[in-house]
Parts: sequence; C-alpha cells; structure tokens
Amino acid sequence: MSLSTTLIAAGVDRTLMRGITSEHLCEIEHRRPRIAASAEFLHSALNATLSPHTRMRCIFESIYLSSCELSEAQNLSLERVAHPSINIVSAAATVLDLTCSDILELRALTEWAASNSPFTPQLKLEDACTLARVVVVNTIRFFAKLRG
Repeated sequence: MSLSTTLIAAGVDRTLMRGITSEHLCEIEHRRPRIAASAEFLHSALNATLSPHTRMRCIFESIYLSSCELSEAQNLSLERVAHPSINIVSAAATVLDLTCSDILELRALTEWAASNSPFTPQLKLEDACTLARVVVVNTIRFFAKLRG
C-alpha cells in the first residue's frame, strides 16, 4: 500500500493533509521509510481484532518512529540511546509544537512502553490514535516543508 493509501486507511482525513502533495508523500515514502512504517502502525492500531494492548503498542510505535525521524533531522543521534527514549519523544514534541496535553499523553505512552507493562496505559484508545494521526501528519508536513 502506498503512504497516501495507508494514511487514508488509518483514518487521516484530507483536511489534515492540506498542503501536502502526492509528490511530497512519494518522496517521503522513499527517503524516510520510518514514516511509512509509522503510517502502517497507525493503520494497524485501527484493527479491532487486535487486543487493546497491541493496538496501543501500535499507536506508540507509530509516534515513536515519527519522533525518531524528527530527532535525527534535529541532529539528535539515535545511537547509544536506550529505546524508547523520552528525550527523542520530547525533541519531536518541540519540533511539532504540540499542546501541553499532547505532551503529557506522549510522556505517558513512552513511560508505558518503556515499562513493558502487560496492562494498557491510562489513555483512551481513541485519544491516543488521534494523537498519533496528528504526530504522523505533522511529521510529514515538517519534511514536506524542508523539501520546499
């Protein structure tokens, strides 16, 4: 599935994608495979046949892969970092200019993922999925702007 098709299947509506061309998506898909994988995880998070834990993990992975791309773009090395890293997520949140509420959700998701808890975090699945959509689309927008 193409990045564009995956994003639509993941519930990303066209208003969120405003200003991002199909050329941007094709280039990002080829040059930044983590972003394409991020969209795939987001799409998987919508699969109701998966357990809530697995769906939440897919949401986290979607956000984290986007965060890694943004962190590298800001010259933050991913080597010698224990993953998942709150520093990587925080750097991405700064680049994306997320709200305080979004940042708190990101922190909770990252702490949950790092803990390997068998339980789900204290976040609504729908809210976490919405946050992942925002992170993925804004990451794409960030790289589309770099391209010009």
